[in-house]
Amino acid sequence: MDWLQVRIANRARERMRPPEPIDTSFVVDMRHVPENFLQKDIGGRDYSHIVFATPAQLQLLASAKTWYVDGTFRIVKAPFVQLFSVHAFVRSDGVVKQLPLVFMLMSRRRKKDYKRVSM
Repeated sequence: MDWLQVRIANRARERMRPPEPIDTSFVVDMRHVPENFLQKDIGGRDYSHIVFATPAQLQLLASAKTWYVDGTFRIVKAPFVQLFSVHAFVRSDGVVKQLPLVFMLMSRRRKKDYKRVSM
């Protein structure tokens, strides 16, 4: 595939995507979210936190002995300021790997915000 075909395909995909939110008063378009992937949509007047995970990922996290967390800041666009993720080591066929299991888009990073997404 040459660069022109890639560009045409990307433009076609852009037209199918929902518009990006410009503030925290948006509604998640569920037509673009796989079934049972959106776990929580926590919002207030001036904040929005969205939690994503599959039921299988939540089961793996529930059975994990230790959780690891990570905050990534540069890849998210406004109104979000952080992609917060929860990881755990998972064993499969004798191989152990650390996997991200829960993903949270967060528009603020206050202590009470982390409490909100953990409940």
